[in-house]
Amino acid sequence: MNSSDIALFLHLPSTPTEAGLLQWELFFICCVLIGIFLVLSFLAVCFFKMIKAMNQMGNQVEGQDGERQLREKIEDLLATGKVVDAKRIAEEWVATRPGSIQARWLLAQSNYHVGELIDAKKGFLEVRELAPNWEVSITPWLDRVEDKISSSGPKVIK
Repeated sequence: MNSSDIALFLHLPSTPTEAGLLQWELFFICCVLIGIFLVLSFLAVCFFKMIKAMNQMGNQVEGQDGERQLREKIEDLLATGKVVDAKRIAEEWVATRPGSIQARWLLAQSNYHVGELIDAKKGFLEVRELAPNWEVSITPWLDRVEDKISSSGPKVIK
């Protein structure tokens, strides 16, 4: 396709008359403007996608900060002996974020400290099932639970 074919297709004169040159210049300007519009549209789409991605990353960081604060609060309550409060907060955390392994872990510890050993054992077993790589941390807790369960059972009277 040569320039005369384009001129026929666009109904432009093929001879370089003054009116024809003016039409060619207008056609060229329109093409440049369309190109600029397309480039700016592409950049705008990229910009908004970047902003959306940054917002999502910010939300993830905020979620991690919130979980960190909850974890620290529950650990502080357990350390100070406020185990009922720790259990209540851990239960609320599990209810709002059922997929959080950290929440289940702290709920199991809270159950242990409250003395609800069967629930504690179930909780530790759930954590082990959800996060097998936590086995090293879970095993000592399960051993403690088993020891307490066996020592709190009925005693043989002689």
